[in-house]
Amino acid sequence: MSRRLLLFVTIAVLGAIFSVCVWASPTGKTLYEDWTVYQRVKQGTIGSEDTTTAAATIGFYLAYIIGTADGLLAAGKTDFALPKDADPEQLGFVVGKYLENHPAEWGDHSALLIWRALRLAFPATR
Repeated sequence: MSRRLLLFVTIAVLGAIFSVCVWASPTGKTLYEDWTVYQRVKQGTIGSEDTTTAAATIGFYLAYIIGTADGLLAAGKTDFALPKDADPEQLGFVVGKYLENHPAEWGDHSALLIWRALRLAFPATR
């Protein structure tokens, strides 16, 4: 993970402590919008005045994906298998690409879309 992204994520975690209620029940559209912020930061095309907001957005985006994946696995959803070396960045990318390719599903709850993306990218072997 690059130092710049690590800085953004660190700031985001601090921002998340104060802003959890704002992002309580996101739709796929909300998640997609956060994905676009993530991409802009990775590409270096976000203005310096937006870095704090972007850091919080990225923190929410990655933490929500990781938390949803953990919750699905804890609930017994075994139709996907995360690689042991999967990191937040990889999971964020997988979900973001799924959202790009399935805009008709943006009205669905984001947790459902995360599950679909992980199931497609990391199918369980039986």
